[in-house]
Amino acid sequence: MRLEVKDISHKTARTLLIVLMLSLAGCAPAPSTTTDPVSPEQLKVGLRLSERARMKVVDIRAGDESVMSHFQEIEYTDPTGLKYFYAKHELALSLKSPEYLAVLLKTLNAQHTDRLTVLLRDDQTGHWRRRPGLRSQDRYSKTVYIPLRMSTCDDVTRLIYKELNLIIRQQAESQGTTDKRISLDEAFDLLLHDKIEPYIKSLDQRKQADPCFASFELYKLIKREKAAGFATGEYRINEGLQGLLGEVAKALLDLRRGKKRFDLRVEVLGRTDDDRVKGIALRSDRTGIEDWDALGSSLEQVHYGGCRGDNLSGIRPLYLDFASREATKVWPRVDDNCELGAVRAYVAVVYLTKRLGSDHVSYSYATGGVNSDKDESDDKMKRMVEIDLTIRALSAGD
Repeated sequence: MRLEVKDISHKTARTLLIVLMLSLAGCAPAPSTTTDPVSPEQLKVGLRLSERARMKVVDIRAGDESVMSHFQEIEYTDPTGLKYFYAKHELALSLKSPEYLAVLLKTLNAQHTDRLTVLLRDDQTGHWRRRPGLRSQDRYSKTVYIPLRMSTCDDVTRLIYKELNLIIRQQAESQGTTDKRISLDEAFDLLLHDKIEPYIKSLDQRKQADPCFASFELYKLIKREKAAGFATGEYRINEGLQGLLGEVAKALLDLRRGKKRFDLRVEVLGRTDDDRVKGIALRSDRTGIEDWDALGSSLEQVHYGGCRGDNLSGIRPLYLDFASREATKVWPRVDDNCELGAVRAYVAVVYLTKRLGSDHVSYSYATGGVNSDKDESDDKMKRMVEIDLTIRALSAGD
């Protein structure tokens, strides 16, 4: 038997050739692959992936959040001719600077994941992509999962974020429409004693001896150890406190979804130790909030009352509405602990407004001056902010 092929146009023949070459070249990449685990530190110097030249990186994600902006730009050139079918190239995933590693780890922990997801895509638009069998976009995309070897402290951090989120939501839901407050200090204590300390004790001796614990600021914050909230004389929201407040905000935002009405009142009290304060300049670049100027807030707006010198004038702190301008103004510098406590509280409120917004949320802040609730030898909770939440939420059906 003899097969005869008649009247095949040049275009048809070229299409058949392309189909054959695509098949031989493996046009459809594996929909997903997983690399061997790597140390996060390797991302400082660069991690190399070998992929087909037609595939370019379109995103790098940690959980649901894009982190591509943390990495150096990945160069890409459209392959031409036969290179499209057969050539490969190396993709270098490298952080823009070593400082971005801490930011990346913070995002990974907040997203409760220990791997990066790299999304690749072939964006060339050849006419063959309209042909039967070659139309599926799955043939022109690929996902690479990069598991990271995290430290014991990173594992604990993810647990802290996960359990704190759950505690806040459980406490809020259990209160229904009451006006009973949720104290973050109480939530932190519950988290520490019921979840974190038992988990750490369950680890083997090698993990319990991980040197990361020596500088584990988030753990120190939860334990109220050595006044880890703020450095002496500073009002900068450090990464540990940002992580905790960010997770609280995330829990509240999750709670608000599906609610017909959600009203939240946030009260923040700033406290200090008894170190002497004098002439601390107020500058937005010392707050720890990168996009401060875009938030419409100003350190010139910090006010306080009910406090003189270093200590409260009365029994209770005087809370001011976030927009209040009726009390004593701090600007342009901090000259005592009453002022420093007010600035710390104000900066924490700004950070929360950045996460929560102002829709059905009201904020107030106060200074507590020097924390006199503890013994002089005990630094715990002295350089901190205390945050109380009052939630009034109704379900969508109420």
